Amino acid sequence: MLDVHAPHESTHTWTDFFIHIATICVGLLIAVALEQAVEAFHHHHEREVLVQEMRLEAERNVALLRTDIDRDLEKARWHRAVMNALQTARPLDGVVTEVLPTHEPFLPQISPSRAVWSVAKTNGKVALLSEREAEIYDRLESDAQDEAATEDRQDIALATLRGQEIRLNLHLDSGLTIKLPVTDLPALTQALADTIAAAYVDAQRDAFYLGAARAVAASVHDRDDFLPYLQQERWALEKQLARQ
Repeated sequence: MLDVHAPHESTHTWTDFFIHIATICVGLLIAVALEQAVEAFHHHHEREVLVQEMRLEAERNVALLRTDIDRDLEKARWHRAVMNALQTARPLDGVVTEVLPTHEPFLPQISPSRAVWSVAKTNGKVALLSEREAEIYDRLESDAQDEAATEDRQDIALATLRGQEIRLNLHLDSGLTIKLPVTDLPALTQALADTIAAAYVDAQRDAFYLGAARAVAASVHDRDDFLPYLQQERWALEKQLARQ
């Protein structure tokens, strides 16, 4: 804040008095204007930083989501192969003995980051954005929440499958030989089917989230601009599923 000082000379006339008052007013206006300009510049800088951080986080998430989709489809493919092998195996004395299909080590699961938008909402920096920009990032967050929910459901399905393995005292893994009473086959194949379905649903939500992340990384100007990116990822996933 600028300090405004009265002139050192004493005022002798009304003209001098009004000049004195005008000088003070002009000084105050200049001080306020400068302060507001500095604050506006600071807010503009903070907004630019937030937009850049959102774009960079989206770029990083693109690679993670592609890996997530590949992992989901690999797991679904192998679990389907296991289910098909168990269903077509010929039982002997009421027991199914089967060598499980082999698979390469599954890719690690790394959840995409959502920290930038979460922090911006907490510290109030969301208010620096225009309504249009906020709508764009809200759309991204909505797809992120949907993806997280389907990932949770897949974890539940995998936990249920693991529960069946523990109950049956067996372990489903690459190339292992398992022995299973025919009476326990329906429960295990149902758990496998649920796991496969959950992986496919998660891959679909990953694809939508991937499209939204690509849109933000490309600095789209409106929520409607998301559509081409979502369609591209949906079609890409459909092609991958067709090759399953």
